[in-house]
Amino acid sequence: MCPISNIAPSELMEIQAQTLYTMNTQQRLTGINEPEGGHAPALFIGVSSAGPLPYYHEQLPLELVHQMGHDVKLAIDIPKLELIQFGMDFSITTTS
Repeated sequence: MCPISNIAPSELMEIQAQTLYTMNTQQRLTGINEPEGGHAPALFIGVSSAGPLPYYHEQLPLELVHQMGHDVKLAIDIPKLELIQFGMDFSITTTS
């Protein structure tokens, strides 16, 4: 629970997703929640202390959604994703 309110982190993430995007009755993304609308992304992953909460575009095939859902359960490296988002170069190193 959030210490300031009695809302669970996963519920707060649901509220954020519903604020950002319009959704159909299956909670699949249909558009951007703006006056001019716009195309929703194929995948939105909200991350809270309760874990990742994925939302998929309504036009994605269920088979792909299930495959992506499995990948979402894997650990997400947020700093690495931020580097990718901002176009920064980084290298992956491994140790033996």
